Amino acid sequence: MSENPQRSTFPAHGDLYIPTATYRLQFHKDYRFQDAEVMADYFQRLGVSDIYSSPIWKARSGSLHCYDVTDHTQVNPELGGEPAFKALAAALRDRQMGIIVDVVPNHMGIMDTGNRQWWDVLENGPNSPFANFFDIDWRAYKEELHDRVELPTLGQQFGICLENGELKVSFNEDGEFRVNYYETVLPTGPRTWVRILELVLGELSQQMSEDDENLIEFQSILTALTNLPMREDRNPLRIRERQREKEVCKRRLRDLIWRSPLFGQAIDNILSELNGRPGEPHTFDTLELFLEDQTYRLCFWRVAGDEINYRRFFDINELAAIKVERPEVFQHVHALIFRLISDGCIRGLRIDHPDGLLNPPQYFTDLQQGCLEALRENNLRSNASNEECAENACAMWVVAEKILEHQERIRPDWAVHGTTGYDFLNLVNGIFVDQQNNSAFLRLYSRFTGSGPNFPELKNNCKKLILDISMSGELYTLARRLDRISEHNRRTRDFTLQTLQEALAEFIAAFPVYRSYIRPDSTSVDMDDTHYIDSAIRTAKKRNPSTDPTIFDYIGSLVKLENFESLTPEQQQERLQFVLALQQITGPVMAKGLEDTAFYRDFPLASLNEVGGEPERFGVSPAEFHGRCIEQARHWPASMIATSTHDTKRSEDVRSRINVLSEIPRQWERAIYRWRRLNSRRKHQVEGHHVPTTRDEYLFYQTLLGIWPLENGSGITDDFVDRMSDYMIKATREAKVNTSWVNVNEPYEDALKQFIRNVLNRHKSSRFLDDISDFARLVMMRGANNSLGQILMKLTAPGIPDFYQGCELWAFNLVDPDNRRPVDYEHRARILEEVIARQNDPAYLTELMDNWRDGRIKMMVTHRGLAFRRAYSTLYSSGTYVPLSADGDRSDQLLIYAQYSEGEPWAITVIPRLLTKAEFPEDRLADRDFWGNTSISLPDNAPRRWHNIFAGHELEVTDGQLGLAEHLGQFPLALLVSQ
Repeated sequence: MSENPQRSTFPAHGDLYIPTATYRLQFHKDYRFQDAEVMADYFQRLGVSDIYSSPIWKARSGSLHCYDVTDHTQVNPELGGEPAFKALAAALRDRQMGIIVDVVPNHMGIMDTGNRQWWDVLENGPNSPFANFFDIDWRAYKEELHDRVELPTLGQQFGICLENGELKVSFNEDGEFRVNYYETVLPTGPRTWVRILELVLGELSQQMSEDDENLIEFQSILTALTNLPMREDRNPLRIRERQREKEVCKRRLRDLIWRSPLFGQAIDNILSELNGRPGEPHTFDTLELFLEDQTYRLCFWRVAGDEINYRRFFDINELAAIKVERPEVFQHVHALIFRLISDGCIRGLRIDHPDGLLNPPQYFTDLQQGCLEALRENNLRSNASNEECAENACAMWVVAEKILEHQERIRPDWAVHGTTGYDFLNLVNGIFVDQQNNSAFLRLYSRFTGSGPNFPELKNNCKKLILDISMSGELYTLARRLDRISEHNRRTRDFTLQTLQEALAEFIAAFPVYRSYIRPDSTSVDMDDTHYIDSAIRTAKKRNPSTDPTIFDYIGSLVKLENFESLTPEQQQERLQFVLALQQITGPVMAKGLEDTAFYRDFPLASLNEVGGEPERFGVSPAEFHGRCIEQARHWPASMIATSTHDTKRSEDVRSRINVLSEIPRQWERAIYRWRRLNSRRKHQVEGHHVPTTRDEYLFYQTLLGIWPLENGSGITDDFVDRMSDYMIKATREAKVNTSWVNVNEPYEDALKQFIRNVLNRHKSSRFLDDISDFARLVMMRGANNSLGQILMKLTAPGIPDFYQGCELWAFNLVDPDNRRPVDYEHRARILEEVIARQNDPAYLTELMDNWRDGRIKMMVTHRGLAFRRAYSTLYSSGTYVPLSADGDRSDQLLIYAQYSEGEPWAITVIPRLLTKAEFPEDRLADRDFWGNTSISLPDNAPRRWHNIFAGHELEVTDGQLGLAEHLGQFPLALLVSQ
């Protein structure tokens, strides 16, 4: 693995735009482009340079996140459509601002009739012009799925749904037969209509004369449908013929029904019989045959994990992966993006889930090429020559939603400027965790819950669980490919399919990062991927001492493409296809096994269980933080850095509070035992076990402190109780221990919800509520210190700071959908105006600290920090990062660093940390006496005179030292700029 990662090999064009700060907005039907346009002045005055938009493309009707895109060629009408988007872009442009857009190139939402590509595939199967648009295995191992799509949409087994009358065929005004399953509507293949229309013909022949023109037309339509090319026909000419003639048949049938209602009545009569009668199973026989004629196979949704033959986004059946590596698919998905770039409406891109793509490096190269051409069309990048383009120069600021595991770095051959900031989020979060209490915390957690501290083992088991219950079909398909490859060599042909599948599961579960990046044209594997593959093989062997080690060696050798050039071209292609498919599975298994299972099963300190986090690493040292910042400044200075996102398990303010517990393990342990005793009577028994379990109860208390009302108890409303209840139900389902999304345990969930309602009821649990209110006071105040520190670190660390909607004030959000609740921007705008108006009022700082609960202090830090960063953008885009140390009694409670750049002033960031551990006064955010003789040691080349942009103080260096008591006594952190 690379110890010294290099800057991206892709240089930027000279006039490449880089944001100074972004603000994430979640658009949906209830928050549209027009709503953001109204607040454009607010976003400008706050200090961000760009609005960072959730996906804007047409999505499933009513979608609240819009990642279920149904049409990449339209701006979502529910958000206001293209005119409203362009109006927003124009309003921002008038204020020297822009828009960064979230691109979804990996998958599409398929449970909506608006997805015409998927609709065409369901109608025409492999004969569809979009048969290769989606990642469908048309030759699945199960013969019944050859040239068909497994469609796991039914709530029960197919036969039960059929005989209950839940599946019905209807005929619409467009001349089409469709299948209806409650709200789900599906197309049917025109050639299969013959089965129905022949029955109609039999009925009409007895009522009409043979020379009736309408009857003759009907017979002609029936003949034309019978002669349509078969769905298995891959001949391009025949595919075009089918596409043309089926539409002609629909039009003729529609016109005939309009001219002669007799035909419509006959169709209705036949469909009434075809749709069967519940209680009479034989009446559904013809309907079953008709459904079996279709190019999709309807089945129980539980079947998906074992037999599904289209690649999904993770294990979500409603999101089907697309083959964006195909040029025609790439162009289709990005045509609107490039046009909006050319029109000057978009000036940066965030790429969702690139690890799902077949070839991420090539994708980013193609994306930058498309951006460059789009910019040239409108002379927005006129100085970029063809030679520069050939060198893969970055034409646009692009960040990738890439989750980096410990010691992993983004690949230098990606034409991006960095990640979306999960790596920074966990780095900065760890600064506020007391590493010295790691062992104490694990012991108290183990005593309270009875859980042993072995997170790596839990992670491995959870990944195997996902392979077993959610992705067993994908695993089996891979194993069959591996089995075929093994037959090519006499030394490996005796490996059985079962042993290969078991070994493959162990290898995937042991893979230490999300995926490797072997390309479709690779003949060897680079150092990073070799390191990860070897690590997975070693771990798999260690965990399976009774398994023949040569099986793991064989898998490792195959994935590393060893002896690749000795193979025939066909064998090389077969091996590469296996490796490429394997790479697209390890990521979903990691995400579902780690983030959506293990993180909800083991949580000594829940603030560490974050996207991209490593709970087994208890905190981050200042030295590690400085090292990572130096690396980022050198290699990825334009990477996005975030503290809250739409995907985080907890907002920055919730994590900041929970981090305080790491400093007070003894008090925390006494509290949870006390609360368990007080609430023991509120538990109910389900199948002989108390609900909640001690583990769920432990998570409940952490979460409760994380979102405890700032009014300290008086804010426990019905909405608050509902939020806690909804979160705990989601958390327990994700854990998959006492209940799950697949097998909902209603008695357990009902008992859990009742427990939550009871313990948060003042009339029933006053002692508990008074006790936790007392405990929460300290956690809330020190959590506020931590939150302010995180914000300032994000504003001054190398990278592009991103702010999640609403987080400029206190935002105690939990995992989605809780973090998509409406944001009161008018309220925030009023507070911002006050902050600006009183920025020179010395008494205002004291007022903000005395009333810290109202959030104005967070708004002030955000606004002043953004203004400073915008004024001195070069300092952070190309400046030098310098770690600094403190002297004095409180030196361990500080994180300090400086930045400087030629022609710019120096800036020093001072962040207090671990204040509870140091017995900081409990009733205030800042205290002069506490800091006493603490000072900063400055390098010889540092300036002598400084100004504090928060407290407003001026001071000079004395004997190389800069005293801090005055600064941190007036305000809880400091940003110093040289004079």
